[in-house]
Amino acid sequence: MSKKGQGKKIQQQREHVENRELYQRMNFLYQAAALMTTTTFVQESTDHNTKDEKSTAKRNKSYQNIGSLGRFYLNTMRNIGKKQVLRIEPSVKRNICKRCDSLLVPGFTSRARVKSRRQKQLEIECSECKAIKIFPARKDYQLFSEKPENIVGASTNESSGESQRMT
Repeated sequence: MSKKGQGKKIQQQREHVENRELYQRMNFLYQAAALMTTTTFVQESTDHNTKDEKSTAKRNKSYQNIGSLGRFYLNTMRNIGKKQVLRIEPSVKRNICKRCDSLLVPGFTSRARVKSRRQKQLEIECSECKAIKIFPARKDYQLFSEKPENIVGASTNESSGESQRMT
């Protein structure tokens, strides 16, 4: 197949995605939530001291996080997915707290630890609600959605080779 033919086929696949606008909106909300969760801003307040004759102003800096806006965006993203019966990518689901809908960013909103019990496990604790998520941390571990036999339309070389030998 020529390069032009491959380009047309890829473009047809892109055009055939159902609910493209909803997935784009969910992607935007996820990116906005990530930005709001990791952004902190400095709020300066001035206190005027009336006892001093020169009335010098003291500046107090306070760092504030706008993570509540990020939680709102993630909650909206989840609601869109539920109402329209759309699946959220498993890697995105792993980064969202089920209890409080906050984005789990190690160091900002969560704490990640590796524990060795029977098997190595990655334990992620949400710093907002203290919920804990546990994931296996083996070398050969694959998610159900990432296994080649569970991917629709993907054929392995072994299965095609066996079918050719049988005929």
